[in-house]
Formats: sequence, C-alpha cells, structure tokens
Amino acid sequence: MNNSEIINNIDSFSSSVILVLNNNSNPDAIVKSLIEKLATISLHNLQNYLDLIIFDGYKKNIKKDDVLSIIKQFSHSNITDNNAKFYYLKNFQYASNEAYNCLLKFIEEPGDNTMGIFTTNSINELPITIVSRCKVFYLEPDEVALEELKKEFKLDKHHWITQLFNDVEALKEFCNSENFIKLKATHDFLMKPNFENYKSQFNEFKNWEFHEIKILIKSLILVGNLSQQNQLLEIMENISVNPVRPLLFLKLYQIMTGL
Repeated sequence: MNNSEIINNIDSFSSSVILVLNNNSNPDAIVKSLIEKLATISLHNLQNYLDLIIFDGYKKNIKKDDVLSIIKQFSHSNITDNNAKFYYLKNFQYASNEAYNCLLKFIEEPGDNTMGIFTTNSINELPITIVSRCKVFYLEPDEVALEELKKEFKLDKHHWITQLFNDVEALKEFCNSENFIKLKATHDFLMKPNFENYKSQFNEFKNWEFHEIKILIKSLILVGNLSQQNQLLEIMENISVNPVRPLLFLKLYQIMTGL
C-alpha cells in the first residue's frame, strides 16, 4: 500500500497504527503526513511537532520506563494548541515484555486525540494482544528517496549498504555518520584482506559498539558465499551483547579468508 492510500485509511485517533517496513520504505514521511492531517498543521520535519515523542528500539531497546515517560508526559496539557498528541516507537520489535504490557492498557485507553504509531520489520515478533488492537499497514519501498541517497553518497560500489536498512531515513542518518566510513573500510578489508592492514583494523575494531558489529556481520552475510553466510549466521545467532572483540575479529577474518 502506498503512502497516500495509508493516510486516506486513517481518519481519526480511534486506534493505534503499526507500519510494517519493507526494504527501504519511508515511515517518517507517512508519520509526518499523518500528523499534518490529524493535527491540521504544516510541518517542515517531525522534530517541529512538539507533541510528538519518538523512541527507536534499534538504537536503544524500548523499556517500561520509556512507556511510563510517554504516559506521564501525555497526562499533562499539550505543548501545541491543536490538542493532538502522537508517540512514535520505531523498530518496536526491540521492546521489553514489560514495555509491551505497560503499553497495552495505554493503547486501549490512550486519552483524547492521542495516537500511537509503531514500526517493525517483523510483525510476528510483536505480541498478538497489541497487534490485534492496531491498524496494520504494509509499506512499499520508497524508490525515489533511495535513488537520491545512492547518488548523494555514491553507493554504487557499496550497494549492499542499501539492504541493511528497512527505513530510508535510518539509511540516510547512517550514511551521514562516521560509522558509514568505518563500516566501508572494515568491510572492504575483510572482503579483500591483506596482512599489512590487519593490525590497524584489529585495533579499531576493539572499540566498536555492539550495534556496529551487528551491521558489519550483516553486510558480510549479504556478499559472502554460502559457506561464509552459514558461519556468519551462526555468529549472529549466538553473539553476546558484549562479545570479546579481538577473538570475534579474528573469527571474521578467518571466515572471509578461508583460513
């Protein structure tokens, strides 16, 4: 379903909304249009709307305290004059069970002119008690925005990067960060390893954050052969939140070189 069809299917605050992501879809554009429609306001971007609370489970798991903070803030008077409140929980599959349970009652009794909007690329991971109380829409890829990003960041050589994200805004944010340069360098090294650069890459990898490591492994899975993919998938399934980075880098090096 395209963006216009989704917006046309939401006429009131009667229920919360789940947006199921496709590869490189654009949920932020839908949320912006939805707020403009229901709050009868024109926005330059989402950050301009003060009665909008955003949490992203991909950056940090959504906890019960996050949900309680939404409930507390929305129990007060509106900051804006149009009496419309929205909370936008991105990558909602990365929420704790306590957060789901706390949110359930708020979805059922959200208060006047209040809407929850959730995104996920794996709706089967969400509790059925929440899914059954929401309108669910499946998004299409935003090919226009994706092509613009490919040109802006010259992604022809590193086209696999576009497959790492289900959200074009998340892809753009990543390409604007230092992580983009770091990932490209380490990915390219592991695809064509040479021992001369091993020490510098090894030392840098020791300081990588957990989510950066997961993105690197996903990128290698996308371009590796079948044997490499199977080994990398096993690592992804068993990786701890705080892996021993020197040993992990050595393992990745061995997998990609066949040693």
